[in-house]
Amino acid sequence: TARHYRIDQLVGSISIGRRANLVILDDLVSFRIKNVMVHGRMNPKIEGIEHPRYVFRTVKYKKIRPEDLKLKSRRESVSAHIIEIVPGQLITDRSVEELKTQAHAVLPDIERDILAIAVIERHGKSGGIGLGFVRGFNLKKGAVGQSIAHDSHNVIILGTDFEDMALCANKLRELQGGIVAAEGEILDYLHLPFGGILSTESAYQVDKKLKDLHSTVRKMGCTLDAPFIQMSFLSLPVIPSLKITDKGLVDV
Repeated sequence: TARHYRIDQLVGSISIGRRANLVILDDLVSFRIKNVMVHGRMNPKIEGIEHPRYVFRTVKYKKIRPEDLKLKSRRESVSAHIIEIVPGQLITDRSVEELKTQAHAVLPDIERDILAIAVIERHGKSGGIGLGFVRGFNLKKGAVGQSIAHDSHNVIILGTDFEDMALCANKLRELQGGIVAAEGEILDYLHLPFGGILSTESAYQVDKKLKDLHSTVRKMGCTLDAPFIQMSFLSLPVIPSLKITDKGLVDV
């Protein structure tokens, strides 16, 4: 890789003159770390980590109203393309279902496990919001949102009603990134402020909070083993067959 990018005079081998950032193990079975070398210094003392301020300012959309998340129609019912989750896989199926409208807004159908879904452009470029419907999460109440949404990492939200979806969107805006669950109020969240996709807390703390969030979402009815991972790939438009971006539905 270093030769391909023509930087092998800097990195890519353990040799004289190359940058020495190494993790030295006792053995490969227990994977116990013996020493760490950073910039050629063995086991340097880390006083603290300072991050540039701009990495904490990446969620740049305006405050979201429930109205912003509604697909509109003057008909009493519409034929809607539905993203169909395939549990444990990144690909999706697709279907077309009749959905009712109320006050010119197309409604999700909880009994048929059809939830509203939205992708909000969060980098301060277009401010676009893509809207659609998804089936497979089995939420019976509330909404879930996150700023992990491959590959553009916009904000993606799905839910049983638009009020809870807006709650998630605005909490993510306040947090500047994370994973959020709401039902009438914010139930729980994982703060991911670094670029909207990373935490500055320890792995232990993040793991604990993520387990709490999984428990919260299960109580809301979700039956998927990894709902946040499945959700994060619904916005990746290169994977068949139906995905959603801030531009709307994409037919791969």
